[in-house]
Amino acid sequence: MKENAEKKLLVEKKDFIAFLTINYPEKRNALTPELLKDVHKNLEAFSKNDMTLNQENLDAADQLLQKCFQSDDLKEGQAAFLEKRVPGFTGK
Repeated sequence: MKENAEKKLLVEKKDFIAFLTINYPEKRNALTPELLKDVHKNLEAFSKNDMTLNQENLDAADQLLQKCFQSDDLKEGQAAFLEKRVPGFTGK
């Protein structure tokens, strides 16, 4: 996790998701002009990064999810769960 100099804004990236966490408890996480500038600067940086989630990446993720939801293994897993038995996955 990366922190700004005053540690009022914690910045973390996991895969395609960026987390900005306000860490300013002494002021009840108030949004000061300085903090808002820091948030804006980080959001600008994320928008210019190819690894940030964008429409193209969302479309690719949606296609992968559709394949998963249409798989025989999903159906087998659901049936096995409802029947309280061990699933017999085939990789299809």
